[in-house]
Amino acid sequence: MKASDVPPGFSGPHSYEALGQSVDFCIRHDVKDHAVNITADQRGVALKVQECEFRAIAEFKKSFFSFGDYAKPERWHVGFVQNLTEGGIIFHYKGAQKDDAGVFAKIAPRTMPCKDSGSAGTWYDPSPFSVKRFGGKEEFPEMIDPPLPATHPALTNELMRYVKMGDAPGTGNLPLTMPCQSSTDARAAASNSFTIAWFDPLNPNAQDPGRRPLYRIDGSLSFRTCLAMSPEPNLATIKTTKLFEYLYYIDWTVHYGMNVAGQNVTARHAVAEVTAQGVWEKGMKKPIVEAPDANESVCVRFV
Repeated sequence: MKASDVPPGFSGPHSYEALGQSVDFCIRHDVKDHAVNITADQRGVALKVQECEFRAIAEFKKSFFSFGDYAKPERWHVGFVQNLTEGGIIFHYKGAQKDDAGVFAKIAPRTMPCKDSGSAGTWYDPSPFSVKRFGGKEEFPEMIDPPLPATHPALTNELMRYVKMGDAPGTGNLPLTMPCQSSTDARAAASNSFTIAWFDPLNPNAQDPGRRPLYRIDGSLSFRTCLAMSPEPNLATIKTTKLFEYLYYIDWTVHYGMNVAGQNVTARHAVAEVTAQGVWEKGMKKPIVEAPDANESVCVRFV
């Protein structure tokens, strides 16, 4: 990959060796300062960050000295793998008394870190635009945004591929009803479902004048998004493959700090940021690609 092949806003070119095969790539992330959007109605409040996008162009460097199946570009796919590494979104319910510590409802997957693919697959969004096979013609040139020049090798070179993914994590859609995983409050039985809304979910008595209202929202969710390649030989199982070589990682966090007054919710510290990134290094802990997925295991803990 030439320096002139790197579009504006991308870092690189970077180089990596995957199972003896050289790969050049450049990468871009649009995460910094993305704000958290608020949806509030009678059912409660839902939070969702403005979509964070990741783009990469990877070039399979076919060498005269390469041999075997791994040397065949059509053996390889490129795309992204993501884990939710830590965190939770905490709804704090508090009464008028100054000494009332209140109730804290933490929304998070059952276990972390965990696979965060948004599907039963192992790639994040294993669609034909987000996961591409080397060799052959680029099938979706019109979907590349921002567009590349018509002569860019990502559009003309069978050994170069452009991939993109986007994620907008948050609480999920209203109503926020989910099972209880654990509780320090005797009123909450594990496995029972609760709706996280405007009032203390552990007090279902709407006529109780002392029922705690939603006071504020805190917490964050942290992710590791990796540019990855797979030498999976079976095309029928490429969406669920566990064979990955990692090229680059991006660690990022979304903060969900909100003030609440009645049903008026305003941002206090609600923004996304990149906390670390770099070319993958040998010996780094590999992402989890086994189920359960983050979206399938969301629960609430009363802490």
